[in-house]
Formats: sequence, structure tokens, C-alpha cells
Amino acid sequence: MNKMSKKLGKRVLSWLLCVALVVALMPGMEMRRVKAATLNGSGTAEDPYQISNYTELLEFAKLVNDGQSAACAKLMNDIDASESANYNIMSGVRWMPIGENESQAYTGTFDGNGKKIKDLVVSGEVFTGVFGCLGNGGVIKNLIKEGGSVTGQEGVGGIVGYNAQGTIEYCCNTGTVSGVYSVGGVVGINGDQFSPLAFTISNCYNTGAVSGNNHVGGVVGASHGSLRIKECYNIGPVTGTDNEALIGGIAGAAYTIFHCYNIGEVTGTGAGACVGGITGHEADHVDYCFYNTDLCHVPSGAAGKEDAYHQAMGLTTEQMTDPLSTILGTGLGGDWFFLNSTSDCAYYPHLQGFDLDEEGIQMSADEIAQAGRWPAKAAVGYEVKLAEGTLTYNGQEQTPTIVISKGGVDLGASDYVLEGVTKATNAGTYPFKYTILSTGAFAAGTFEIKKVSAPSTLAEENKPVAKTDLKENGSAQALLTAPSAFPEGYTIEYSTDNGESWSTDVPTGKEAKEYAVLVRYKGDQNHEDFDGETLTVTIGEASIDGLSWNEEEEYYEISNYAGLKAFADIVNGTATIVDKSGKGNAANAKLMNNIECKNNPADSDYATDWMPICDDHEISEGLYLRYEGTFDGQEHVIKGLNNTDNGAISYAGLFGVI
Repeated sequence: MNKMSKKLGKRVLSWLLCVALVVALMPGMEMRRVKAATLNGSGTAEDPYQISNYTELLEFAKLVNDGQSAACAKLMNDIDASESANYNIMSGVRWMPIGENESQAYTGTFDGNGKKIKDLVVSGEVFTGVFGCLGNGGVIKNLIKEGGSVTGQEGVGGIVGYNAQGTIEYCCNTGTVSGVYSVGGVVGINGDQFSPLAFTISNCYNTGAVSGNNHVGGVVGASHGSLRIKECYNIGPVTGTDNEALIGGIAGAAYTIFHCYNIGEVTGTGAGACVGGITGHEADHVDYCFYNTDLCHVPSGAAGKEDAYHQAMGLTTEQMTDPLSTILGTGLGGDWFFLNSTSDCAYYPHLQGFDLDEEGIQMSADEIAQAGRWPAKAAVGYEVKLAEGTLTYNGQEQTPTIVISKGGVDLGASDYVLEGVTKATNAGTYPFKYTILSTGAFAAGTFEIKKVSAPSTLAEENKPVAKTDLKENGSAQALLTAPSAFPEGYTIEYSTDNGESWSTDVPTGKEAKEYAVLVRYKGDQNHEDFDGETLTVTIGEASIDGLSWNEEEEYYEISNYAGLKAFADIVNGTATIVDKSGKGNAANAKLMNNIECKNNPADSDYATDWMPICDDHEISEGLYLRYEGTFDGQEHVIKGLNNTDNGAISYAGLFGVI
């Protein structure tokens, strides 16, 4: 080979190496720098691969994703996976879920052997977790994922992203899990909605925080088909953000849930979110499930719609930590440990099958508690108080200084951890959670921002004023003059029926009588209500010279032209005074004197403004108002009656129609 050929060969080799490096660094392409390792075992159910460290765990994930989807494995030690947090494109090893997708779904048996995968950090898009997709016949059991985090888009779970047709049992997650859709503390999506087979997730629990947009659950994000969730519990907080999201303490949405409980707070921040202590959706079958009403403050109870048979029940901390509780003991069944309270802790039920000793033997309930490994403990005997004493609404954001004490002695700030304590402006009661670090026990607390008390005095401009000198005029009249200004934070309400009903409208009256008006100042959410004074208002009887009412014999007495016109107005329904007879066109009357039809007795001419009693007023088509009362002239004379001013009237006279 000549020199030119050698130089050309070197250039080609350099170019190929550059291309290889560029391809390796292209976005979306993974560079696995897994050191070669020889796994002990043959990968069969009888002789599973034995995994003792993170390098071997990576090697197992690679061989499954490269095609050995049915390989079986067993953890031999706790695995330190903290290296996964340091991944970057040039160094470190990024975790790729075992069974990356449906075409590479894991179908073997993975036995965690009660060991832990610690501080594993997983990030991806679809089907994200320690395992990505668990296929038909796949089994994951006895696995503890401690700490770390899992982040993805859809199908995000602490242990499994998507359980298509497998079984998951005796697994737990204590790390955070976050995603967008179908996010669960243990499993993101559980079950194949098109499969008639029944798959099970059982004896699992979650203590980590779980958050997502929709279909978010403490154990499972969304369950489809005939899949069962049974004997599981959740401690961690669960949050969903979408409008109309399904968010639940055990599952966002599920087909069947049996013998489970939740003590984690469940929150939906979107409008119309369906939030439940057990499930965010009305599951087809929810049997003997419980949630803690002290810790889980959900607006819609155990399920999105309260179960008709009350199979999902809310219980207090005391009820849920009582080992002799027949409700809880009978409801959860026989796979649970129950333990009596100590001076510092009360114990929620814990699943058997976890907490093995060094020889792999199940520890007793007492041994688990003594070792400080009981995951769900309630702090007892502690008190919550505010360093400020009390907080009262002041229009500003306030952050309380919370102090935890026991036996009258305040604990140091480093003795406990507070969660969920937020700034607050409005008056109300705000829940939070505190954990005693020495025992790991936790409990619910609340702090209160009080309403502003009622003012001791009111400015005159803030008071309504009773009207005086009111006379009946045939119309409703305002009884009060409203205040020129309202006290800050208040509206004013009135009642004229002794408090039976209230209105912000100024009350009115029409009848001539005395009215008692009750006044109260209705505070908004930040101000206390208080009562004002009771005001007395009188509407006096209107008097028309020449017309009076004979109460005993029930007829009007007419003594002059003004009285005659007023009686006509009463009959015609145009009066400005109240009809004492209540009979309208059937009212009775008597003339008490001869009447000259003058508006002023001193006038020289007679009036020309007469409107007949029962004029041509048409009630309905072709039907006119008729006079049906008794008018007794008592042989008196009406002189000078004239209707010239009122133009052409169809039926004219003293009476129009009778």
C-alpha cells in the first residue's frame, strides 16, 4: 500500500469514527455503557439469574430488552442504584425499564426476595418505572423500591409503568412518582381493557408522593378490564391537576378494589375534578375499603360517587389504628398485621409478607415495630399550637409558626417535619401533616385563621333609618332608608317576618299598619355576622275628605264629590288607597249627603272630570268590568255630573256597566 493509500485509509477511518460519535450523540439515542457481567443462574424459573449489584441489574434489563423477555431473576442483596441519578450523555448509565414496550413486555418472574432497589431515578415518556411493560404471565413479587423517583408522561408507576396481563404482589414504593396521565405509586396503567382475563395487583403499598394531570392514584393510576386491586394501602399524598380529573387514594379509576385502605391526602386542583379517598371513579366493585377522614380531606368521600352500599368507608385515626376494631379487622381480612398502640405511636394495619429478617423469615408485628420498620404509624399524645397564639384575618397572607408539644413540653424544630403548611389569607381551618422523626409516626394537624369579630359600635352612615310619616297610597313603599355605606366585609339583610326569611332588598309595605324590621349584618368568609337593631315603621291610613269606611256594616260612606270620585277609583281599580272592603267592583256604598260635583266647594262651575263607576274598562275581549255591589243613594241628589274631560266613553253615566 503506498503512502497516499495509507493517508486515505486513515482519513476514512477518522471520518467513520466521527460519524459514529455524532450518531451516538444524536438526540433521542441512548448510549448504554453497561460493563459486561456474567450473571449467576440460567434465567429459568428453577434457576433464576442472581442479581447482587446495580451493574448486574442493568445487565438483566439489557438482556430482557434485547429479546429474553421471559428470563427470570432474583435479587440477592439490596441494590444501590444512586448512580442512575448522575446520568448524562457522556458518562453514567441511564436506567431503561425492564420490558421497554409492549413488543418487549416482560413475561418472566422477578423475585425481589424482600430486598431493596435504593435511590433509582427513572425518567421517560410512555410506560415508565422499574419495569416498563409487564406482559402475559409476567410476575413481579417481593420487591421494595426505596427512595429515588420515577418521571414520565403516560403509564408511570413506582414499580411498573403498564401491567398488561401480569401479576404484581408484595411490592412497595417509597419514592416520588410524577407524570401526566395514568400515574400510580406502584403501577401506572393496570390491565388490558380488551382482555377478559382477570389480573391482580395485591399486597402492595406506596408511601411516596404521587402527582399527575389525570387518572392519578396512590397505588394504581388507572385499572382496566377485570383487573383486581386487593390488600393494598397508600400513605403518600396524591395530587391531580386536570379539570374533571379522576384522582383517588388507591386508584384514579378502577374496575375492582378489595380490602384496601388509604391515609394519604388526596387533592384535585382542576375544576370539576372527581376526588375520592379510595377511587376517583365509581368503581364497579369496591369491597371493604377504608380511608382516614382526619388525614384525607376529600370533598366527595370514599369514591367519586359515594358507594350505595357504603363498602368504601371513612374512619377516624382512632378507628383505623384500633387493633380490636371489628369494622377494620373484619373488613381487611387475614393478610394484615394489627398492633396495639404504645405511648408514642398508634399503628395502622400493615401487610404481612414484608419485613423479613436476615434469614428471610417473616418478622412478627412486635419485631417490626421494635425495629422501627412499621411504615404506617400515627403519632399519639401530641398537641399542636401556634407560636402566635391565634391568627385573625387581616387581609394579608399569613404563615403560622406551628409548634408540636407532648406532655406540655414543646419539641424542638428539628424533632419533627411539617408537610402541607401553606400561606393563607382567608379565615378558615387549614389541615397539614406532621411527622415525629424519632419514631416515624405522623398525624394530622390544623391551624385556624379566625374571622374578624363584630364591631363594638357602628358609624351612623352604616345604619339603616326608619322612615316616618308614611301614609298608604295604594302602592308598596320603602320602609327604610338604606345606609349610605356598608361596613367593610358585610352586607345588610332585612326581615319583616320575625327572621323566617331574609333579603338584602330594602323592605316595603303597602297596608296601613305597624312593621317590625329586623336588621342583621351578614359577614363574608372573613367577618363574623352580627345583629343590628330592630326598627319599627308605621304606614298610616290615608284619609280622603268625603270618603270613610264603616267597618261594622261594611260599606263606604260618601259625603262629597271627592269621596264619590275616590269610590269610583276603588271600584275601577285605579285607587291610590287600599280598598278596605277587599271587594273591588263589588264594594258597597251609601250617600250621606246631597252632592254637588265640584272639586272645590267654592267653585262657581261644576267639574267636568267624572269617570263612571265601572267605566268601559275591558277585562278581556268583549267582557267589561261590571258593578256588582250595592249603591244606596238614600234619596240624596247628585248635581252637576259631567265627564267632558274624559272624551268619548262607550258606557257613560254615574255607572258605566252594572
